[in-house]
Order: sequence, then C-alpha cells, then structure tokens
Amino acid sequence: MKKRVLAVLLTSVMLLGIAACGKKEPDTTATIGISASDNVSGESLSVGAEVEQFVNVDIPSISGGRETAVGLYNKYFEGGIMDSEEWLRSLEYEALPLYDTYLTKLAEFEYTTPEVQNLKNTFLQSSQLQRDAIQDVVNGIKNNDSELLTSAEDKINQSEELYKSYEESLQSICSSNNIKINGTIGTATDAE
Repeated sequence: MKKRVLAVLLTSVMLLGIAACGKKEPDTTATIGISASDNVSGESLSVGAEVEQFVNVDIPSISGGRETAVGLYNKYFEGGIMDSEEWLRSLEYEALPLYDTYLTKLAEFEYTTPEVQNLKNTFLQSSQLQRDAIQDVVNGIKNNDSELLTSAEDKINQSEELYKSYEESLQSICSSNNIKINGTIGTATDAE
C-alpha cells in the first residue's frame, strides 16, 4: 500500500518538475558594461559597478552548487537515478545542503547602493522559495502528504513572480543609470 501511495505522490512530483520546479539558474552572465558617458555621475558608476559585480561576477561564482542541486532534482525525471528512494535520499542529503550553501553565499554578498541591495534581496527571495519548494517535495513524499506538493507548486509560482520582478528591476536600474546591456539579462529555463 505504501508503494502505491508513493507512486501517486511521485506522479504528482513529476508533474511539478515539468511545471518548473527544476528551474535552472537564470542565465545572468550577459555582459553588463559601463560606457564612458557613465563616468559623468559618480552615483551611476557606483550603481553600474555594483550591478556588474552582482550579475557578472557574484552570481556566477556561486551557481555551481545550485546547478548541481537542480541537476539532482532533475535526474529522476531524466531517468538518471534508478529508484525513487535513491532520488529522495539524493534530494535530502545532497541537493538541499548544496542549495543551503548557495543561499548562504548569496545572502553574504554586500552592496552599498540601495538599488543593488534591493535587486539582490529579490533574487535571494526567489531562490529561497525554490529551495523551500524542493523541501516540500521531500517532506510530501516522506509523509505521503499531497498538500505539501501543492505548497511546493505555489512556492514555485511565487518564485517565478519574484524572478520577473528581479528582471524588471534590473532593466530599470540599467535604464535609469545609463548602463549598457550587451546580450540578454537572463532567461529561466524550465526542466524537461
């Protein structure tokens, strides 16, 4: 009976995975450059320098752990792990600790301009909700609780809204401070 309930829960989890729970790290590695005209205002250069540091240096420097965690989550859906118990253990004992380390490092980044502080906080909140969604999936499977799977889906939706807000804020900061964006700021890719 327990295996049957677990199978139903795993089917629900699979639907969550397809719906975006395994969202990959947004591609924020687009080059954000500061043109010579930005040197006219010291504030623009400070905001520009901090935006460039956050988007081009800081986030990419810590994203490896999160990418590994998301990879472990996606492995079940890609057929990379043989059984659901092994997948559950990898989420609980590998993916979540990696995600926790990622969040700790993200929280430690400090910026002096309010614009970039707010940008980081929005990005951090979005990332925290993704991590909490994975925790809900783990707890939902362990406790045969479908309400936790619904909670995970809600958190993913909230995370996506916060990420959209992050992208809009980044665009606005770049626009108002004459920061030139080379390429795209980022696109979130859903898991298969």
